[in-house]
Amino acid sequence: MDNRRRNDFNKLSREQKLELARALFQRGSDAYTAAKAAFQKVYPTAPDEMIVPGLSHTYVEGVDAALDFIAGAEMFLRDPDDEWLGFGFTYELLYHAYNWHMFLILLPEGTGDLLKSVDDLKRSVETGVDQKTILKDIEDLRDQLTGHRGLPNL
Repeated sequence: MDNRRRNDFNKLSREQKLELARALFQRGSDAYTAAKAAFQKVYPTAPDEMIVPGLSHTYVEGVDAALDFIAGAEMFLRDPDDEWLGFGFTYELLYHAYNWHMFLILLPEGTGDLLKSVDDLKRSVETGVDQKTILKDIEDLRDQLTGHRGLPNL
């Protein structure tokens, strides 16, 4: 996001941001359809293998994880003896935010060439090049590219 847009967003009041959140939740399944069309407009060469996980991490599971975190924060204030803000809520929110950032980093590159590189590496393994190491690297890279990674160990 450029500085102008970031500044414009930061000027929104809390109520305006809550209204945007309400509007997103009121879209229901239309949010997914609208987001897919928007992603395809911005990234016309991106394959579905990249777009679908990005949509899931933002407009399906990610939105729910953000809502769960906020609801958990309020529940903690109502009942501070329980662990409302425990690992589960924070992990889910961080997991989806992390994968969203991976999506933003990888998507502009496109996956076609990267997946071709993975396939080339796999062929190298099949010809006898340090198989254990390269196979693990291939699987890790494939998981990254398809958005199926957990949180890094922090």
